[in-house]
Amino acid sequence: MKPKPVVNTAEVDRQLKSYGVRYVAEALSLHPETVRDCLRNGRIMGFRIGSHWRVRHDVLSDLLTKGVPLACDCHH
Repeated sequence: MKPKPVVNTAEVDRQLKSYGVRYVAEALSLHPETVRDCLRNGRIMGFRIGSHWRVRHDVLSDLLTKGVPLACDCHH
């Protein structure tokens, strides 16, 4: 079995300008679990590195200017 490549999350964040769930939750004034739920169901666009969700800078910027999808903001 080949070993899985080690991904340096900090390097990915730097190159893609991406943020973790806690940062996004704080920026949007939401609970982190609400952000995870919205990522899982596609209401917030993001990607996973291993078990960690990431949100690109442009997506977060859009959410801050246009607002969070209504369905995201009613949990937790």
